[in-house]
Amino acid sequence: MRLTQALDRFSTCRQNFIKRVWACTVAAMFIPAVLMGQQTADGIVFQDGNGNNKLDSEDARVSEVAVSNGKEVVLTNEEGYYSLPINEDGGKIFVIKPAGYELPLNGSNLPQFYYIHKPYGSPSSRYPGVTATGPLPDSINFALQKTEKKQKYRVILFGDPQSRNVQEIDYLDRDIISELEGTGEFAFGLTLGDIVYN
Repeated sequence: MRLTQALDRFSTCRQNFIKRVWACTVAAMFIPAVLMGQQTADGIVFQDGNGNNKLDSEDARVSEVAVSNGKEVVLTNEEGYYSLPINEDGGKIFVIKPAGYELPLNGSNLPQFYYIHKPYGSPSSRYPGVTATGPLPDSINFALQKTEKKQKYRVILFGDPQSRNVQEIDYLDRDIISELEGTGEFAFGLTLGDIVYN
């Protein structure tokens, strides 16, 4: 009888031990996320009627547009609203352009589809990184502009140009890029692989 009681106690202790180890393992998986300090990035995707890249009261909201933080992807609701987690010490939020729309361009002709959250900026280094953005904005909005939805279009892809200095950039311009002038209209171009040598 004593042996049976001892075995029962051992079995109970063993089960409790396994439960505690399991609970500690699960907690250890979630503690880093809590310590990282998660915030919520909210915003609206809208059709920019007047092209000012700002959400105005008359601008239509765009639903079912994918927005991501690089890990999760959500769709905007019927009011164009989205919400995503982002680390308080830094992260990115970007919109995935839907068909039938185009993105606004900045002065360097680059599409404005993302927001980099870097409250303290990049660490000091030889080359400048991201300047400090400060606290997360109350709303990170993305403008879209309505355009014709094309079924076919032409694009240009450059692979591994690897220019190592200004002279080689000039070679690339003279021998390749200038040869494309007058060959037709292209929707966009991408440079893939090693853009520069080092």
